[in-house]
Amino acid sequence: MARLRFAKLIVLPSWTNRIISRLSPSRDRASIVLGRSRITAIQVAPDTTLRWVREFNLRNRLFEKTPDPQQGSELIEALHEIGESITPAYLPVQVVLPDAAMHFRVFELDELPSGNSMQHELARWRLANDLGVPEDDLSVMCQNIGISRGKHLLLAQSIDKKWHHSLHDVFEKSGVEPWAMNCGAIYRFNYYIDILKETPGGAALIALDADCWSVSFWDEEHRLRWVRSRWHENTHRTWTEDLPSYYKVLASELERTIMSYVHGDAARSVGQLFVTGEKEAILALKAVLDQRLHAMSIPLSVDLAPFEADTESNSWQLALAQVAALSEIAS
Repeated sequence: MARLRFAKLIVLPSWTNRIISRLSPSRDRASIVLGRSRITAIQVAPDTTLRWVREFNLRNRLFEKTPDPQQGSELIEALHEIGESITPAYLPVQVVLPDAAMHFRVFELDELPSGNSMQHELARWRLANDLGVPEDDLSVMCQNIGISRGKHLLLAQSIDKKWHHSLHDVFEKSGVEPWAMNCGAIYRFNYYIDILKETPGGAALIALDADCWSVSFWDEEHRLRWVRSRWHENTHRTWTEDLPSYYKVLASELERTIMSYVHGDAARSVGQLFVTGEKEAILALKAVLDQRLHAMSIPLSVDLAPFEADTESNSWQLALAQVAALSEIAS
């Protein structure tokens, strides 16, 4: 399967009309990870070494309630400083949102509506029904990903429309123009797709981030079929204080999620399980998962190059920032 290409459609249409050449291996790349209480931004050289890292702690947590002016002002200030560090100024920037800030579905359809507009309207209606919210509350993106057992597969994502518009506004005012904006699950799928292609049958990728966890499933044709994500119940500092206990609770929840996916359709399978995130954390989670599921999961991590940082690095978001910067997500 080709890399998912719809990610840039989360940016408003006036931005996507800009014609930007495909990222060249000889060019630097940049990414910004928006966590609930922290922003991590990097610029990566063509040899994948980090040119710089910028990190900001946020006083006003994101993605909890309706966006407010204080959050916007704080974001604009941080993004403006990040934008001044990006060289050259027109460098494409990948923006990463927490997986739990978005909703993901793959709809199996007898007939696929003709035209992007009708497909978006159908995706919006189906997502709103599934989530139990008004259609006008959602910003929706979708992509036709093929046919399975005679059914058309329409992959759809949504984000709260107020947050979508707020993010568009703060990026525009800061002077930083996102080339693509999506959740970490999509960037990771594209980054690791060559590894995933080597896995026969269906499989799953568990991601552990500072603010949330997610599990992504794909089928035997290596097409994403479902992403489930949840916020951590407590703040990052709180839940990381007793990781062994938390991993046991999380492993139980992940087991239920995997069983629910597999038993939902006789054609589904999870022949291999991958885990990714902060290196030390995923190795600890892997040990608990393997024991509970009686399986051997495979850890996937990014080896970060040495760099000079002005602040203590948050390795949880730094690894995801590098994945996003190096992902071929737009075309």
